Amino acid sequence: MLIVGENLRGLVVQHDVCDVQLFDENSLKLRIMGTIFAPQTDAPTVAYEQQDYSDLYDRRQIGPEGLDLRPGNAILACSSDTFRMPMGYFGQVQTKGSLARLFVAAHMCDPQIDPGYEGKITLEVVNHGPFTVNLKTHATVASLYIWKCSTANNSPYNGRYNRAKEPTLPLLPGTSVRDL
Repeated sequence: MLIVGENLRGLVVQHDVCDVQLFDENSLKLRIMGTIFAPQTDAPTVAYEQQDYSDLYDRRQIGPEGLDLRPGNAILACSSDTFRMPMGYFGQVQTKGSLARLFVAAHMCDPQIDPGYEGKITLEVVNHGPFTVNLKTHATVASLYIWKCSTANNSPYNGRYNRAKEPTLPLLPGTSVRDL
């Protein structure tokens, strides 16, 4: 069951999911943080799950003029706010409709937030369209929808991306953001 309206607001307050100002009737707003990771344009072939990926990205800050995301470009960004997913609930990220209509996807392929997750939410932002799109820090780029799980979860998420404080780069199996 999708949690909306006053039930969603109540869940946010009761479980301190996020700042209640992010409540948006049917979802929670995901605003972009000023720190991003952009892939290097001259990066070599990637050996998936076999190498440290940190040297494939450039860490950047979005300045007051914003970030121009050109056609075909992609970045790793994250929510400027911290989220705490309560046990028994599951989150799904969707690109804001107005951004999607510019052919920009703000979640790509990792849109789930597991029960017990706590931290900033990494967003894979890709410009699939013909326009250069300027993104400013704290722009609302996605929505977080919260669903009630059909069965009890006894173990909170403790995966390698838990407790993220900035966009997370791909991590090798057996490592976590807590190791960095």
